[in-house]
Formats: sequence, structure tokens, C-alpha cells
Amino acid sequence: MSKRLDAIANWPWVAPRLALLAFAVYWGAGLVQTGTDSHYPIAQAMLQGRLYLTGNYPLLELVPRPGGGWYSPFPPLISVLMLPFAALGLVIDTDLIAAIAGAISVLLMWALMGRIGLERTTRFALTLAWAFGSEVFWVAATGGQHLAPEIVAADLLIGALILGLDRRAPFAAGFCVGLAAAARLPVGLALPLVLWLYRRGGWPLALVGVAIPAALVAAYNVARFGTPFEFGYGLITDTNGHEVLSESWYQEGIISPAYLSLGLSTMLLRGVELRSQFPWITGSFDGTSVLLTMPILFWIVTARGRLALVCGATAALILLPDLMHGNPGFAQIGYRFIVDALPILWLMLGLAFRNGISRLARAALLIAIPINIWLSTFAWIAIGRGDLS
Repeated sequence: MSKRLDAIANWPWVAPRLALLAFAVYWGAGLVQTGTDSHYPIAQAMLQGRLYLTGNYPLLELVPRPGGGWYSPFPPLISVLMLPFAALGLVIDTDLIAAIAGAISVLLMWALMGRIGLERTTRFALTLAWAFGSEVFWVAATGGQHLAPEIVAADLLIGALILGLDRRAPFAAGFCVGLAAAARLPVGLALPLVLWLYRRGGWPLALVGVAIPAALVAAYNVARFGTPFEFGYGLITDTNGHEVLSESWYQEGIISPAYLSLGLSTMLLRGVELRSQFPWITGSFDGTSVLLTMPILFWIVTARGRLALVCGATAALILLPDLMHGNPGFAQIGYRFIVDALPILWLMLGLAFRNGISRLARAALLIAIPINIWLSTFAWIAIGRGDLS
């Protein structure tokens, strides 16, 4: 296996090949998401001069507008990315957006691992595991209104890290972080790491880069709710008048320290489900420990140096609001919120393996591939059957 991996890692154009394979698998294996999210309808509304939806959308998470219609509670970047398609009358869904972003993330991860000087086989092993043996596989292949923003934000964060490690284009690095937050708000908390990378010069330009997307998103919220900080998460109401804050898992609001133990136990401790008949082992839609789905994460503690310490602190900061969310990620395999910080955790793994990767670590990388494919496949089957229990 080791010799075969070495041989594949030395193929010409190995990263583009891997990215094309990832795109084909993500797009072919996942779920059709047309009509299941508000991102494309909002893009259509924007082209008509509106920031709200008209009509009835009983399956979507939306916020009632006082003058009639519905606002989307999600940051606007995915809808903005869909504008060119909507302008041409091409109906696309977040399954396609997530598959494209997932494939791009493979190329970016290959570049990031090369930037820190990994030898080719270790670089390939980490990129391969990123594509098929991490939470990225579930997120990029499934898509949907929650997952597509996560993988798009991951792309932008990886881009910011590459620029920051090169100490070049600080404005662009900051702009990437700002755009990432316009897809997934917690990813904006990667800013301290980016500023630290530019600590010897360039950090003011990075701040300017962040400020532009942040100001645009704030203006988007002001236009809808009259305040720059209201996205509408706590205002979600279905067509029957059922308010999201009346749901049992939001007794302390959407975000609260009271949920931290639930988040941590979901991310680290929740096991797989054992059954007496095929497929025998499945995940729970409530989540499965990332230490089972991505056992390579055990090795992040072996990363050394100031960069590793700052990365670890920043990853914890990003995950804090996720871990304090009343709903720990349903429906998912693994723990989907970890994608917000996964580019930084993968960078830490790269730092840990700068001097080579042990057989045990390589085995941990590779065993995660069938684990994630297995759990995802039977999750998709269950969703197709309407079984979300």
C-alpha cells in the first residue's frame, strides 16, 4: 500500500486528477437539492430588486417579513454566487455548488500542504484524506442550505491561509476571511490567525480586506431588519406560525454556553450505531465523534511551534459558537460544524508531519476513507427513504 501511494503521489497532474475525481463523486453521489433551500430563490429575488421571497415555502427555514413575504436567515454569499446562473435562467442547486467548492478545496489543500514543505507522498495522503476521509466528503457531496456555505467558506479560509503563509497580498487574505464569514459566520473568527501571519507588516491591509465584505453584509441586514447584526436566526417561523425558539433544543436561545457540553459530547464522544442486520454499523443523524470518523485528528497534538499554537487557539475560537449552538448539527454524519475550523486543523496536521508520517498515522488517514463513504452512503439512503430518526 505504501509503495502504491508513493507511485500515485508522483503521477503528473495528480492534484487536478484528484479534484476532478472528487467533483464527479460529490456531484454523483449526493442528493438533489433543488427546492430544498432558499439560496437560489433569493438570488432570483435579488435580480428582481428584492431581498425577500414571495409565495409559500413550507419546507424552508425563513423569517416572516412584516410587509409580506419571507427573508432568508442565512448570510448572502451563496445567493450572490448563484446570481450569474439565475440571470441566465439556469436553475442550479446547492448540491452543484457544494460539489464545485469541494473539488476546488482539494486543489487548495494540495497547495496549502505544499506551502509548508511536505514531501510529496505525505502531501498527497493528507489531500486524499481531506477529499474522501473527512467531514468534507459528507458536506461537499450532500450540499443543501447548511452544508454548501460550509465548504465554500472552507475554500476561502484555505485561500487566506495560503496567502498568509506566503506573507503576500494581505488585502486579498483579509477579503477571503470576510467573504468566508459572508457564507459561514463562525469562520470570520479566523481573523486573529490571519492578522498574526501578517504581524510583521500587512495586517492593516488585511483588516481593510475584511471590512469590505463585513460592511456589505451589515448593509444587507440593515436593509432587512434595520440593524447590522440581525440575521434572523432566532426569528425563523414556519408557515403555520411555529417559531424556532419554541423548539425544545433552543430553550436557552440559539447560542448559549448551556449547550456547550452537548456540543462537545457530539463532536468527541458520540459513537456509531450498531444494528443486528445490514448495514450493521451506521452513524446517527445527531452526529458521530470526529475521532471515529477522522482518527487522524489525534495527531494534531503533536504539531509544534508558534504557528501550531496560534492555529489551535484559532480553531477553538471558531468552533466555540458552533459548540454552543442548541442544535449540534442535525442532520449529519460526523460533526458537520467542524468544517468551519477543518482547514486550520489540517494545517496543524501538515505541521505535525513535516518530518515524515508514521505508518500508524498513514493508516489513520486511509481508514477514514471507507468509514466516511460507508456512513455517508447509508445516511443518503435513509434520507431518500424519509427516515431521519
